[in-house]
Amino acid sequence: MITKEKIEIYKYYDGDVDKFFHASRLHKKKMSEDDFFLITRLIQDIIIIKNGLASNEFREKVENSIQENCDSLETISFLKLTEPY
Repeated sequence: MITKEKIEIYKYYDGDVDKFFHASRLHKKKMSEDDFFLITRLIQDIIIIKNGLASNEFREKVENSIQENCDSLETISFLKLTEPY
């Protein structure tokens, strides 16, 4: 489940999975590599939608994925405001 804290950890490592591979034990305890990759994918999908490059079907699929994988509306809003690196 994606939380605001996990997105903050993602941002701490600038969205760079190589940096995250060398993350502190505390960060790795709070967030898995799968979470990191999921956040990356969701951000990329959000950018595609924001740039008007998505079909309605893709948009619905992404919105469903966001709803299923985020723990709250606050997290969803925070995710949608997260800029790529």
